[in-house]
Amino acid sequence: MALKSKTLPVLMLAALCLHAMHSLAFVGSSATSEDSVGKPLISATGIVKFVALLFGLQFILSYLFTEQALKGYWPNGFQTDAEQKIAVYFSKCCAQNMFPVFLMSVIMLATDTVSKDFMLMLTLHWGFCVVDITRMTTKCEAIGASKQSVYPYIAIAAALSYLSYGTIASTSSATPAVSSSLISATAIVKFLIFFYCVQFFSSYIFTEQGLKTYFPDGFKTEKAEKLAHYLMKCIGQNMVPMLLLLVITLVAGTVNKELMLMIALHWAFVLCDIARMTTTCEAIGAPKKMIQPYVLVAAVISHLSFAAWKTM
Repeated sequence: MALKSKTLPVLMLAALCLHAMHSLAFVGSSATSEDSVGKPLISATGIVKFVALLFGLQFILSYLFTEQALKGYWPNGFQTDAEQKIAVYFSKCCAQNMFPVFLMSVIMLATDTVSKDFMLMLTLHWGFCVVDITRMTTKCEAIGASKQSVYPYIAIAAALSYLSYGTIASTSSATPAVSSSLISATAIVKFLIFFYCVQFFSSYIFTEQGLKTYFPDGFKTEKAEKLAHYLMKCIGQNMVPMLLLLVITLVAGTVNKELMLMIALHWAFVLCDIARMTTTCEAIGAPKKMIQPYVLVAAVISHLSFAAWKTM
């Protein structure tokens, strides 16, 4: 009997997490001898440069040129103004969750600290994306999105996962650093793992329930609901790399300055972005009171992460 469409990606993510734990031990032991490490087809730095370009471009298109980007995926447009507003709102949310990978890539390139942890995260994340984007191709036409605009990302995801895996043995783990701030860097990472798990489950696995929380009055049309459901899962997909990176660094004991700087900058951006979202959420039927608490959460996380970074 075939698995339901949303079950396979979840099982894939669980398998990837188990594989990550195995890889941390296996690669760590196999990389002790330089002679046993083969030269990867493309270097880790080269892949990170491409990832920075890819996520930077996707962020600019999704966040700054949202309406133009949506025309690429929805060539026939939307049936109602409400549907377009939902698409714009959720597209910017997706971009918000793309920002940390872009930031981390830039920070590592600037500090020459491309790590095994990051490459393992890319391997697992893009492996998950192969499965999830395939799932998306079975749903996109029901909301008016073109399959042709989604297909290329399957090949990109497969290539990035394979190439990233090939660099793991040739890269070093991130250099851990201990903070002396009021709240330690490790404590912040533990909280964020819990936070992202809750957000991922509510947006990706229990999507219907998550939508009911943010949209208590429901949607005006069935098409609008399907659109919100599709894009909500996209938001969950874009939370996966951050969740994976946090789990990997915590398990490996490699919480470091670069990670804390990225978290501080990302959540400072989230603070501003959620404040912006409170000015647009009611137009799509989401009450402000459901979003406003995240302004405080973002401010606290950004401040504590910056304090931890300064003392590392």
